[in-house]
Amino acid sequence: MSNEKTQKRQTKFAPRRNFARPPPSALHHPPAGVTRRRRCTAAGHCRLHAKATRLAEALRAQGPAQTLHEGLFAALGYRRNAEPFRRLAQELPLTRLLPLPTPQRFAILAGVAGLLRQDRHRALWDLWWRSGFPPPLRPYAWDLRGLRPQNHPLRRLAAAAPLLGRLDDLLRLPLDRLPDALTEAARALCEPLGLTGSPLGRARANAIVANLAVPARLALGTLGPDHLGELPGEDPSLPMRQAWHSLTGSLRDLPKDALRQQGLLQIHADFCSNPALSCATCPLASSL
Repeated sequence: MSNEKTQKRQTKFAPRRNFARPPPSALHHPPAGVTRRRRCTAAGHCRLHAKATRLAEALRAQGPAQTLHEGLFAALGYRRNAEPFRRLAQELPLTRLLPLPTPQRFAILAGVAGLLRQDRHRALWDLWWRSGFPPPLRPYAWDLRGLRPQNHPLRRLAAAAPLLGRLDDLLRLPLDRLPDALTEAARALCEPLGLTGSPLGRARANAIVANLAVPARLALGTLGPDHLGELPGEDPSLPMRQAWHSLTGSLRDLPKDALRQQGLLQIHADFCSNPALSCATCPLASSL
């Protein structure tokens, strides 16, 4: 894709400065009769619109293409490696990577990230070195402790390289088709690299939709809050489980849709992670 086309798309998708926000979540002062599920839904709306507000600032500053590039990499890094992934996207901007063939993109990303070993990845190492992208002055701080092989940064970069050519899908495709499209597109390097299965699972694709595509569309004004209720969820994280257990006393009927999962994350951040609160003094727990 040429830089001219990228600039045209950036001018077409301009973030709204005042997009519609949902009513307050009423979590801190919940009215009587509000169910746990409704509280999760309200908190989910607040969390997604807060993400949209932050994303709108980046969209105005650098345009949709680079903003989605950085957001995609952060989402692929999970929580522990989100920062080095985002730094990699900033130091290797989309305008430098997009004109290159997908295998070369991957070699450059993996080489600059410090994830290639000359004795094990000689062909990729040579492809990276010949591309003229030098290693960084400051090494990337990858956290590989206890990481499952499927979640290794090298495998995630194998998903990222082909997805860079499909960033427009995050803004254009129907949300119910987007996770499958991302998972399928991420398979492009499976055969050349000898990978088994897609390097991007369905649950992580769902997370990318909820944490990047939805806030971006909200910020751009192409998605309304009424369309958020049926988003498929990701694998429940520990904060989600902790928040739901605090609300219900068990892990039964843990929400599986993305909106209420986002609400659980917001509740965990506002209450469960608040050092000034305990379950005994929590205003949310006392209202249940």
